[in-house]
Amino acid sequence: MGFAITLAGATRNAQIFLGNQNDTVSRIICVIMPHNVILAWTEPMTAISMLVVSIDRLISIVKPILYYKKMLNIQHYLIAGSNLSILLLISASALCSYLNNVKVHSFCWTPNSRCPIFNRIFYGTRISAATGSVILYIVTLFIVRQYSKRIKEQQNSGSVKINKRQLNFTKTVGLSCFATAGLYVLPMIVAFYETSDEIIPNSVYSIIVIISFLNSFSKTIIVGCRSHEIREAVIDLMPGAFRM
Repeated sequence: MGFAITLAGATRNAQIFLGNQNDTVSRIICVIMPHNVILAWTEPMTAISMLVVSIDRLISIVKPILYYKKMLNIQHYLIAGSNLSILLLISASALCSYLNNVKVHSFCWTPNSRCPIFNRIFYGTRISAATGSVILYIVTLFIVRQYSKRIKEQQNSGSVKINKRQLNFTKTVGLSCFATAGLYVLPMIVAFYETSDEIIPNSVYSIIVIISFLNSFSKTIIVGCRSHEIREAVIDLMPGAFRM
């Protein structure tokens, strides 16, 4: 997603340099622009992937034996299902853009490359998936806490240590989910209601993209500060960057 936005920025800077910033193009041209092709996939997938991880996490807690036996199958089904749903959504959106091939600004903002109804569907999908991931993690955290209490009562030191790490990881992901709610879900809700019958205002779209980027930074900070294992793994992968 970051690469696509960088590519889009470079393309628009080139248009400004060439003096083409006020031109118009057909909507279908915007659909096939490389950055829009990538963003059409990655924008909804960002939220859906969070939902997939939430579902995977919940299954591992509720049905641990089944998850242990068929972990790869479950993950493959979740990944395949999410990608198939995005493929169908993008195909329908591209068909609608082809059938309603109006003129739009040559900057080809991603929302302007879609029919208005699909802008709402895309934003609705992102809102629903991100909200669902937060709700599922709250449920998962509640289940893990209940399980932790039972483990403590049994006084099994090995299980207590493992479960403590499990609970800490779940709390970390929970904090990440709440950051997502503030820095991802809320901007998407604003975009959903700001989408007019024509196109979403360019200024609104730009602000939403910037705020959404903060969501990624917040997750990096939360996971890096709370998860010792992940932090050490990153340092081991890039020793030159962290150990001067």
